[in-house]
Amino acid sequence: MEVRHLNKCLRKDFDDKLAKHGLTCTQGRVLFYINGQKLENKEVHQSDIEKIFLLSKSTVSELVTRMIKNELIERIRNKTCCSLIPTDKGKSIVDNILASRLEVIDKLFKGFNKEEIDNVMNYLERMIKNVEKEECVCGKR
Repeated sequence: MEVRHLNKCLRKDFDDKLAKHGLTCTQGRVLFYINGQKLENKEVHQSDIEKIFLLSKSTVSELVTRMIKNELIERIRNKTCCSLIPTDKGKSIVDNILASRLEVIDKLFKGFNKEEIDNVMNYLERMIKNVEKEECVCGKR
């Protein structure tokens, strides 16, 4: 219950930050994905978004059109297809939200000393590994 409650609070905080920039949760996730891929010099196509986010072709088409209209991303045409890149406005929003994550982390660990923070991080990493191992054993991964 505690993990669920913490997740709900963090998700609400993230959604609120996105809403301040006029973004839906899905738009925010897609913008972060496109920005991250651009930072790694990887191209992103609409079909990538369909696969990664499990969205239909028409949904992604509408989403991309809206994000282009709002000047968050742009299409770059090359010889065979179009890739998507974040605009300066889109990058600025990502940077702003990432910077505010530090405030959230500070809030989460308020009153913790370094050893306690290290312990929490180690416990979380172990839990993640436990779950990932279980998922792989079940064939879901």
